[in-house]
Amino acid sequence: ITYIGGENYRVDDLKFSSSSYRSQSNSRFAAMEWRLAEVYNPTVEGYIEKDPYIYEIENPAESGQLERFEATYQFLPTDARVDRTYRARVRHKDQSGRWSNWSDPIQFKVSSPDTSTYAESLRITEVNYHPIGATQSEQEKGWTASDFEYIELQNISDTDLELTNLRFTKGIDYDFESGSIIKAGEYLLIVRNRLAFESRYGAGLPIAGEWEDNDKLDNAGENIKLSFGAGTPIIEVTYDDKEPWPISADGDGFTLNLNDPKNVSQENHGEANNWYSGIASPGSEGGDAALTFSTWATGNGLGPGASKTDDPDSDGIINLMEYALNSNPTLSSREDLPKIEIQTLDLEDQPKDYITFSFTRQGQSTDLVYSVEVSEDLKEWKKNIAVLEAKTINADGTIKEMWRSSMAIDTENRWFFRLVVKG
Repeated sequence: ITYIGGENYRVDDLKFSSSSYRSQSNSRFAAMEWRLAEVYNPTVEGYIEKDPYIYEIENPAESGQLERFEATYQFLPTDARVDRTYRARVRHKDQSGRWSNWSDPIQFKVSSPDTSTYAESLRITEVNYHPIGATQSEQEKGWTASDFEYIELQNISDTDLELTNLRFTKGIDYDFESGSIIKAGEYLLIVRNRLAFESRYGAGLPIAGEWEDNDKLDNAGENIKLSFGAGTPIIEVTYDDKEPWPISADGDGFTLNLNDPKNVSQENHGEANNWYSGIASPGSEGGDAALTFSTWATGNGLGPGASKTDDPDSDGIINLMEYALNSNPTLSSREDLPKIEIQTLDLEDQPKDYITFSFTRQGQSTDLVYSVEVSEDLKEWKKNIAVLEAKTINADGTIKEMWRSSMAIDTENRWFFRLVVKG
């Protein structure tokens, strides 16, 4: 066996050649096999005394039986880890089924590949780590909020890139298929559940694939790492659900978006101030930034210094509530107030009447907290009594919610509902 790769045994160039096949019994060639295995013992540079040994027979990367003689072979970058020591060997088999001994080994320390093109060209541009909860119809399909998670990758360069040997090795486990291409300026999506994703965001988006079944992004934050081969880092981002990271991406219907990807370097890719909370925009340029009272007030002609307690249209609804209900603060908007009705709902064995409480709220705000409270006497108000029965995301980004009484009504029930908004 002879090493024929480049200098320093780069992990992406572990190429070897075998001597010609020879048989003392003149039996013809039948097969050959290559093996690469890590070793760690006192003869290895960097060995620490009393560390356990790693023997060559432990978990080797093997080519499997190759029935055609090919004098050269290249191991995959995923077969070895950078800065570890390995031995490569080859052996032959004749047609009588006899294998030769393994060849004398070539022992070497693996060096890093040149990943500069990937580091300069690829950016993680959107992370949906804690999607808004599944609707009733989505739950009926067996889906939960985590089924709608996704990661978006963009090629910010002017050249198409092949992604063979690239993998997500932290946060999620996903290997790009051999021959995968991300075109110049374009995006690819890695999703948790393709069916769930397409039901919410539409078909035809550039999905590279689904990550492993048991993986899901941590709602409390974690490290996401895109690697070459067995772990050479290209991009690392450690997000969090606490400030200074944008907290409205934590279950409020927004996603983490990388701000100005072309001007964010690999070194500062993971800095919180380079990310903002935006409207989900998988497979395309980052969505609009999430809404605040100030931006809403400016957009509705009130100016950035508007008071939350003013009522400029004198309709009895202060600016904060107009903002919360996405109504017009300059025109009477009482029709946008929550509506209470009695509706027949088929929830159990037979249809029954329930009190429902419906309203449309902001779906893009970062500074509002909504709660529905219930009382039987208008004195004591309780949370967590009303049941969220339906939630619809509207085309303009607002959300319509219908809440109901926790039990069917009868002549002895009295239920009062109110919407509490804090901002």
